[in-house]
Amino acid sequence: MLYQRKTLSTGNNVGPPAPLPAELVGWPDSALANVSAAAPLAAAQLGYAGKGFFPVEEPAPPPQPPSTVLTRTEFLRLFTMAEVILIKQTAKTNEVVDYYQYMLDSATTLDLNSQTVQDGVNGLEALNLITAGRAAQVLGNQQPGPVGG
Repeated sequence: MLYQRKTLSTGNNVGPPAPLPAELVGWPDSALANVSAAAPLAAAQLGYAGKGFFPVEEPAPPPQPPSTVLTRTEFLRLFTMAEVILIKQTAKTNEVVDYYQYMLDSATTLDLNSQTVQDGVNGLEALNLITAGRAAQVLGNQQPGPVGG
């Protein structure tokens, strides 16, 4: 937990919120709100005369971006069933699509930042095997939307 140190006479903050100083750990919040009133001698000795410590909420950690390294299954879930079926059918007659299908089948993980993965997904869009804009969604690790919306 973090505490904001304040000068009680002005209400001004003293520095940024920080962990409670070791010598005040265990004090109840009511005593920390006015160290001088709770323990005048200790406040003077510790340099906390006229100071108070108030608990503050710690900021939530920033959200983590989605991983760019996916298992084969996680990668395939970025496509709709119709897209996967069309890609598999096209791979039977198109050597380039067959190559990328082979690479997918051989991989245990796929990195969306890999040039090979990016070229393959962009190629699917160029061949109209996935609709315009879908390559950016797939490479952004975004699940496809619901069918029809």
